[in-house]
Amino acid sequence: YSKSKDDVLIPVFKETYIISKYLDKFRGIIKVPVTNYTNLQHVHNKWKLYIFAKKLGINVPKTHKPNTIKELKSLKIKFPVMIKILDAAGGLGVKYVSTKEELLQQYILIKNKYKETPMIQEFIKGTDYCVTTLFNKGELRAKMTYRNIKQFPPKTGVGVLSKTVKEDKMEKMAFKICKELN
Repeated sequence: YSKSKDDVLIPVFKETYIISKYLDKFRGIIKVPVTNYTNLQHVHNKWKLYIFAKKLGINVPKTHKPNTIKELKSLKIKFPVMIKILDAAGGLGVKYVSTKEELLQQYILIKNKYKETPMIQEFIKGTDYCVTTLFNKGELRAKMTYRNIKQFPPKTGVGVLSKTVKEDKMEKMAFKICKELN
């Protein structure tokens, strides 16, 4: 490896979680601008992010995490909803659901395929924004916000055509979460 003091490892996808978990192994070898694993789990796990954002007073859609089919059937929810696995990105394990029957079918499928309890979230019609940030010990260093124009799969997937935008309201929510995580 290089002996330069300016070397930086910038993880960009799933390897971020592994690198974050073992940050101590990189100290003194290379700079890694990634938060610790505990903080990363607060924003990667959708259920933990929901709980954390709610605790911070950020408006969030009505969300449920029924542990059993009986709990799922007893929910009083309005359709459509989104059903989501908790630890994924890029639209994996996210489905737009229009009926109780479809919700039950997707719930069972997710429990069997991913071996986890999914969350059910109120569908909010609107624009899909993403705020990306780089913080250093609680201080904002860089940001970029974009809105998805097209997604694949449609409605639930990763943005395949996006436009950089300024969206103060979304950025303030993201900054509040990042600052709290330090």
